Order: sequence, then structure tokens, then C-alpha cells
Amino acid sequence: MWADVLHLGKGCREQFITGQDFPELAAHDFRMAGVSHLRGTYVVGRRNPDIHTLVFAVGGQGKVTLPGLPEIRVQPGQFIFLPARRPFRFEIDGEEWQTCWLLLPDNDRWGFLTTRPAGVFSSQVCWSLFHLMQSLYHQAQSPRRGRLVAMLAEVLSEEVTQEPRRDAKQERLQRLFNQLEDRLHAPWTLDSLAAEVHYSPSHLHRLCHRYFGCSPMQQLSTMRLEKACELLRYTEWQVRQVGQRVGYHDPINFTHWFRRHTGLAPTDWRQAQGRGN
Repeated sequence: MWADVLHLGKGCREQFITGQDFPELAAHDFRMAGVSHLRGTYVVGRRNPDIHTLVFAVGGQGKVTLPGLPEIRVQPGQFIFLPARRPFRFEIDGEEWQTCWLLLPDNDRWGFLTTRPAGVFSSQVCWSLFHLMQSLYHQAQSPRRGRLVAMLAEVLSEEVTQEPRRDAKQERLQRLFNQLEDRLHAPWTLDSLAAEVHYSPSHLHRLCHRYFGCSPMQQLSTMRLEKACELLRYTEWQVRQVGQRVGYHDPINFTHWFRRHTGLAPTDWRQAQGRGN
């Protein structure tokens, strides 16, 4: 699923802060920065980036997909941290999304970020960075621009040298679904999922919609489908074995479920991927 993609719709407006217009960026090892006002289509994906990407959200809503994690919604006051050498995909999730962002080289100054986990974290500096970058963009010819770049570097350095602050409830949900990865065969219900994290079923349902944009059982179904596709494509397991691994012990039920989500029976889907029976 990982690919280098950039889809920028006509309703999107971006203000770029580059080294060509702002040579002061080089002194702080900033590759590029910018402010984005996004509407309509906006998707960015990278398979093996050679830079660290930080996206700070100040309005609207986005979402990010990372290896081994459920799709995560990004709310204002949160930032996406994407270290170099790890794939990602982020996009708008709704009518609009306002962000500011920075690209940092994977060098001696910022190389320590490679050891940090990718994810979505709470931040108290999203709006400060947003307004700083907007001011900087509009003062490219101003003698104040050097001071603004220095202020930007100071705020960013304080943020990235701290241990990231992940939303505790979001982290709890991610931990739940990470644990389910090896237990997809179990007969999960909303009640049993809620019991795993000591929430009421209704509270778990609300939190999943808030952070992942779907119900707990929908997220579980998505994980089961992804695992089934992975096993069909990359292993020689029989269809019956694949179904059992993802919680469908009756091959007929598994086939009906798989066809409903993909449009093809498991065997046909496997053949469409260039695999034999």
C-alpha cells in the first residue's frame, strides 16, 4: 500500500518557505517549511523518505496511516511526526484542513529523530508555529525575517527535544488494536473489546469514532480484511486456514464476508494478485 504520491486539489493553497527565498533556514538545518490551507483533495504518501516530516494541525481535520497502526484522525492541537526511512500517508479528512509543516534533513543535527516513534501527538505550539510561519512567509523582504527564523527554530527545538506527548486515550486505543493483531481469530464483540481497555461499550464506540472515524467493530473488520489479503497474497495458506486466522471458522461465511468487502471470492482475489490456487 505504500507509494510516493502527491494529490493536491484545486481548492488547496500552500505557502512555501524555502532556502532560496529564506537563506537563514540553512543555519538551522531546515530543508523547507510552509503553511497549508486545504480543501477538497489532498494526499501525501512516501515509501522511504530521506527527511523527517512534522505536520502541525490548527483547523479542520486530517488523518494519517502508519505501518502496524489503525488509521488515526488528526485534530487541531496535534502534530504528526514522521521520521525518515519509514513509510506514511496523510490526507484531508473532511471539508478542510489547516496545517503548518517542516521538513528536516536526516543529518547530525536532526538524526536523533530517527529513533522516535512515528505517530500523532499533542502539542501546545501548533498555533504559535502556524502564526510564525505565516508572518515569515509575508516578510520575505523584511529585515525581521532573520529574527523570525530564529524564533521558529527556538520553538521547534523545544518541541522536538521533548518526549512526545501522545493523547492518553488515543494511545490506549492504539495499544488495544495493536494487541488484536495477533488475536484476530478470537470471537470479539463490542463488549469484549470494551472490557480489554476497561471502558463501557458506548464510551469505546465514541472514542473510536473520534480518533479513527469508525466503530470498534468496523476497525476490527478492517484489520481482519487487511490480514486476510496479506495471507492470501504472500503465503500458500489454504482459504480455510486464512479464514480461521481472521475469525471465520466456516469457509462459506468467510467467502461471503470477503466477497462483500472486495467484490471477489478469496481464491479469485488471490489469482488477481498473480498468485495460483
